[in-house]
Amino acid sequence: IKQNAITIADSGSLTTAADKIALNDANSAIANNGSLTLTGGTNNNAITGDGTTTISGTVTNNATIGQDVAISANKDDTQKGNLTNTGTISGAVTNAGTLDNTNGTITGNVTNSGTLTSAAENLQGAIANNADGALKLSGTLDKIISGAGTTNINGELAFESNANIEGTLNMNGGTLDLLGSKGEDEGDDDTSNKITDHKIGKLAGTGTIKIDSDMSGDGSADRLIVGSGSDATVTIDSINITKEHDTIIPSESAPEDKHIQVIGGEGAYGVSIV
Repeated sequence: IKQNAITIADSGSLTTAADKIALNDANSAIANNGSLTLTGGTNNNAITGDGTTTISGTVTNNATIGQDVAISANKDDTQKGNLTNTGTISGAVTNAGTLDNTNGTITGNVTNSGTLTSAAENLQGAIANNADGALKLSGTLDKIISGAGTTNINGELAFESNANIEGTLNMNGGTLDLLGSKGEDEGDDDTSNKITDHKIGKLAGTGTIKIDSDMSGDGSADRLIVGSGSDATVTIDSINITKEHDTIIPSESAPEDKHIQVIGGEGAYGVSIV
């Protein structure tokens, strides 16, 4: 279809392969106020309007989509929607298929019931990972991932102060980096130390953790609190343990030193360095 512009009315629909639409003017857009279904191909056209774009086949998006996107799964599960996004999606995204957002940006909220691969910072809205959803995350996370789904570390995942995961975090042979998170003052009259609690519904798999335990006067530390039923094997790769003017190594002979301890209660357990 070669046009200067394409408009889909609020009661209208269009089903097509993405690369069968070639707008003559590079500044033009597909104005979708109804239903646009892309069955395959590569989309290089901006999509605007109040409608919904549905991905029902294997599609690559290189453009800006300014509306909600639904990545579908057929009833027989033989052909799921499969979207590789290298552009920007500003609407809400509902994924029941496969979404690779490694080199793209989604500014709207994401609800995942399929497989979603992304750098965490490229998902700029709220993230809901449903029970049958699988996230593969790298990069830096600074928000809550809600839902009972599984988040798999894809190489290395760094937690900032607001990072928590309600479902399962699978170490997946990767590295969880807590060194960059900074907590809030716990209000202890005897110290100005800041402690960050990161809560994980369940921790699974095998991997490496980098954890901060700087308990100097202006320092900070991390606590990783995981739910009961967790079954994970982790290696402590880096421990930033300091006190005023010195770097120290925990030892039984120095009571002022810091120690790794197990914390628990209310059906949860975890590890902190205090």
